[in-house]
Amino acid sequence: MRISPTNGDTVYYDIGGEATTASAKLDGATLRTAELRVSFLAVDSTSVHETGRPVTWTNRITLKRRFFDGAGGRKMELQVAPAAAVRYTSDGSDPKVAGAVYDGPFSVPAAAQFVLAYAEMDGVASEVERYLVPADDGKTGVEVDKARPVVWTPGRGHAFGSTRDSYDFLERLKKYGAAASGVSLLINGEGGDPGWAELQFHEAMRLSPEQIETCLAAMRGVQTSGQVRLVAAAVHLPTGQALLDWVEEVKATLKSGEFTQ
Repeated sequence: MRISPTNGDTVYYDIGGEATTASAKLDGATLRTAELRVSFLAVDSTSVHETGRPVTWTNRITLKRRFFDGAGGRKMELQVAPAAAVRYTSDGSDPKVAGAVYDGPFSVPAAAQFVLAYAEMDGVASEVERYLVPADDGKTGVEVDKARPVVWTPGRGHAFGSTRDSYDFLERLKKYGAAASGVSLLINGEGGDPGWAELQFHEAMRLSPEQIETCLAAMRGVQTSGQVRLVAAAVHLPTGQALLDWVEEVKATLKSGEFTQ
């Protein structure tokens, strides 16, 4: 937030109590905070204007939601900022009165048309938010044979633009006993380094995560700077259950036509 004192040139602020001249002094004209309330006191160092009463600023609590597919069906994740207690209902009842305490992603009942959610902390509350549950239009709620192997091919492939994301992908391949095909690897120079290294494999060639790591290590021996960018056209998983578990872990939505068994 930006602070503009009137009839003063020095601002003090406090959290958990009223601001005084013994409180922290604001450095500059902006303050970044996740607190629900902050007290401010403006002071005129020239003593031309008298010091007034402190003013308390109250933050807003906001909620965001995300629907995704999981092994147990459609799920919903709620996020709140600043931190606050969240309650929700999926049967149309008032979450302030009958809401379940949100402690992590939950399964959305098949008959639910909308979810109501509400957050409150220390007397500061959000609006009661109403989130429509996406209709099952054939693109969600797809049937996966949990026992059979599966090839997962999202429309844009599996693409990762940073070293961290690329290696996180490789760790998931290991975790779920999977392999990747249609792989391309790129390390772009950075910080004034114009160099780059690229390696691309035939689309039918299936690589284990260990093989991909070996290739990246060799590339890094030549191109020492830059982010690793990894693209895979398909992921090959040993079972449909592994696919469902992966999708739930990354909170994605599995669509029809994105996998074959």
